[in-house]
Amino acid sequence: MADIRLIATDLDGTLIATPAREFHLYKDFREQINNLRRQFNCVWAICTSRRMGSFRRFFVPMATLDVLPDFVVVKHAYIYQRTRWGYMPHILWNIHIAYVQWLNGLNVRKAIDQWHRDVVQSFPGARTIRRSAARLWMRFSSEDLLGQAVSMLEPQVAAFRLLKIFRFRTELDIRAVPFTKGLAVTELCEHLGIGPESVLAIGNGHNDTSMLDGSVATRVGCPMNSEPEVVEVVHKAGGHIAGVPSLA
Repeated sequence: MADIRLIATDLDGTLIATPAREFHLYKDFREQINNLRRQFNCVWAICTSRRMGSFRRFFVPMATLDVLPDFVVVKHAYIYQRTRWGYMPHILWNIHIAYVQWLNGLNVRKAIDQWHRDVVQSFPGARTIRRSAARLWMRFSSEDLLGQAVSMLEPQVAAFRLLKIFRFRTELDIRAVPFTKGLAVTELCEHLGIGPESVLAIGNGHNDTSMLDGSVATRVGCPMNSEPEVVEVVHKAGGHIAGVPSLA
């Protein structure tokens, strides 16, 4: 089995849930991270939905004990590297990530327009509740017709990592889900020359699933306090579901 070269972790609820209750674990965590760095030349990246300023403030308890990641991915997508001057953005990497997001958004917009036309044509009684650049929400006259529409659209929606079908009673809701943490980890791996087999990803929320489904990292895990969907994703990827919450 390949050595772990990159550890990608979520922040809120995964590393830090209740700082006062977890402070006694920070030193042990620092030692484990530093051992991995020494033994395998491993790097650690925190992937968070927070902006950099918010991350700095929230991360103060760990930073005071010199528990510092090598990289921080903020706003789900943009990569900063720790330097002697603090965390600095990788401009070119982030421009590429922004371009990929723009291109995906353009393709999604075209697909949703086409799916809306197909549904209206195939199911004349279907009612459009909301249609936007990244969402198609429709209501059908029966659950049977809804099932037919889902069967028709599922293979096409599956081609888009950032889209998911939700259904409730007679309603179909295709909408975007956060996928850019996985995109950022992929970008980071490409520049560091690290393959998925050498990546460990850990998270607990819906916005972490793009780095936990086995495509970005072949080793994945989640704490006990994870969302049910996250537990399911990690289980399907053959990962580790912890019996304790957050940092423990």
